[in-house]
Formats: sequence, structure tokens, C-alpha cells
Amino acid sequence: MTNTFLKAKHWQLFIIIFGIPMLATIIMTSSMAAKMSGFIEGEIDPAMMMGQVIAVTSSFMKAFGLIMTFTILTLWGWYWSVGTKLQEKIPQEAKMNVRKFAFFYVIGFLYSFFFVGLMVFIASYLPMIINGVFSLSALSWVMSILGVVHLLAIFAMFYCMYFVAKTIKTAEMQREMTFGNFVGEFLLIWFFPIGVWILQPRINALAEKDISSGGDEMGWLDEME
Repeated sequence: MTNTFLKAKHWQLFIIIFGIPMLATIIMTSSMAAKMSGFIEGEIDPAMMMGQVIAVTSSFMKAFGLIMTFTILTLWGWYWSVGTKLQEKIPQEAKMNVRKFAFFYVIGFLYSFFFVGLMVFIASYLPMIINGVFSLSALSWVMSILGVVHLLAIFAMFYCMYFVAKTIKTAEMQREMTFGNFVGEFLLIWFFPIGVWILQPRINALAEKDISSGGDEMGWLDEME
């Protein structure tokens, strides 16, 4: 599976991670706008119309959640594949701490799903929140805790981008890299819809070099022992 991400073409990753979600969002948004326009022109009772609007919004968010789940799986699969598989191309003296990467990877990966699920939950139970079925004081405590968790998850995500960027540059240069050496790669990963067109061809080249050199495919596991 890791080799699949390393060998994938830039346009394939762009379509899967950015193109399909964007197209689906445009289609769903247009459909949602058309339905709401129909509600307004139909002179429906305001209370009934609000209920229908909330129902449409809930359906939209559930569909959006499914699309984002697919996107998250692909993007984080790419992070893991590049961050671990390309360790085979790094000299022993410049190898990186894959165990630390795995720790932050799990946090960022799980939180991404949690965040999408939270958005779907809020959209689905918006009427209950508005009507006060859920205690506002309880919600404030929950949001405070989530704020702290969110900051930790953001740090974990940035660390994963940092690790992947450093892995790419170290594999290319075959020596220890400082952040100043790979800040460009970091920014390209941060702005992935643009960066994938530049980074993925380089990753393809490194993957092909790995295959031709016949290196140890599981050598990166040494760092985790």
C-alpha cells in the first residue's frame, strides 16, 4: 500500500484529495441552494421551513462527512507512506525518529476524523442545541476541553508535515537537514493542492531509485525498535 502512494502521479492525488471533494461540494451546495430557494418561493410556514432547511443542512453535512473521510484516508495515507517508506533512502547517520512520528501521526489522524464527526453531529442536532436540550454550561465545558485537544492536534499535524518534508529532503540530499533546508517542502505540503504537483514527481523519482537499488524495504522499522 505504501508503494502505491509513492508511485501515484501528482494529478491522481490532486483529483482524489482535492478535485473530487471540491466538485462534490459544489454539486451539493448548488442542490442545497435550489432546495432552499424552493422553500422560500413556496410560502411555507416559517417554522416548517426552518425545519426543512435544517434537515437539508443535516443531509448535506452527512454527505460531506463521507467525502471528507475518503479524503482524510488518502491524505494521511500519503503522509505515512512518504514519512516511513522513504526512510529506506536515508543514510543510517541521518535517519529520523519514526516512533515519534507515529505517535503524533495517530493523534492527527484520529482527530481529523473526530473533527469531521463533530461537524456532522452539530449539524444533525442543531435544533436541540438551539432549543436548549443540551445544557449551554455543559457545552461550554466541552468546548473548552476540545479547544485544548484541538491545539494538541494542530501541533501533531504540523509535526507530521515537518517530518514528511524533512524525510523528502534528507532522502534527496543524503545528509542531515535543518528546517531552513526544507522549509520550501514544508510549505508545499501545507498547501498540498499546489505542492503535490511539485513534490510528487520528486517522490516518484525516489521510489524508482529505491526499486532499482533493491534496498531493504523494511529498514525503517529499525528506528522503532
